[in-house]
Amino acid sequence: LLYYMERGDWGALLSYAGLACLIILPVIRVALTALLFFRGREYVLSFIALIVLLALGSSFFLGFEV
Repeated sequence: LLYYMERGDWGALLSYAGLACLIILPVIRVALTALLFFRGREYVLSFIALIVLLALGSSFFLGFEV
């Protein structure tokens, strides 16, 4: 990213920012869903959402396609 910043290639930086948003938004949605289920005392659904969050996190960090 520093390479593109030094060159002033704002198109590449904007595309990287878009990709980051596409990756982060589902993770935030699942985390908030788990939190809301937990606050609503729906513990089974909260646990399922946490399993999905764990699967998302592991697929991002290990490079799996789930």
